[in-house]
Amino acid sequence: MTCLLCIRRRSRPVRLAKAKEIGAIPIDLTKGHAAQQILKLDPNGADRSCDCFGYECVNEKLEPQKNYITNSVVAATTHGGVIGIVGIYVAQDKAPGRPEAGKIPPTLAYSITESWSKGLTIEAGVISPPLLAPQLVELVVSGRTTPGCITSSVIGLEEVPEGHRRFNEHLETKVVIRFPWEDAEWRVDGAATVLGTQRPEQNATSEG
Repeated sequence: MTCLLCIRRRSRPVRLAKAKEIGAIPIDLTKGHAAQQILKLDPNGADRSCDCFGYECVNEKLEPQKNYITNSVVAATTHGGVIGIVGIYVAQDKAPGRPEAGKIPPTLAYSITESWSKGLTIEAGVISPPLLAPQLVELVVSGRTTPGCITSSVIGLEEVPEGHRRFNEHLETKVVIRFPWEDAEWRVDGAATVLGTQRPEQNATSEG
């Protein structure tokens, strides 16, 4: 079993429904601790777990708790399992261009003893697009994965401000920005081309 944790303050039923639609088992944070719900499904825990959100997460009371996901993935992962941390954990000094930066702590309370006793392998950091992009493109081209199923709108550069507003207000699931020079390279079958107009079947494909 693979566990992906992405926990936000405003839970969206539509996202849980979409996760179930594509074959995942959704975990509703409002119904209890995430790790405990996962362990009820598989008492041995997940072989692979991933923190997909970072320090802006919340706990089961929907209160901000910056270390909630990191400790939850440790608790939900089996002995000898692997954890990936791709969520954002960046601490910077306060500056004119980033007035809120000083509020992010450089350290978090972490379950190191449980990680050690389980013999977990943990990897974290920013991904390398040049390294991974060819593999991801091949998965789409071959049809093994169809990311278009989560795409609610495909927009042009001139629509970016409106797209950002709608996404921030939770009116969009995933917005893809189409650059003019890419029109001949790819398309998203069935995906909406007008903001706010979603279609039932959305599959990503590649041309050329």
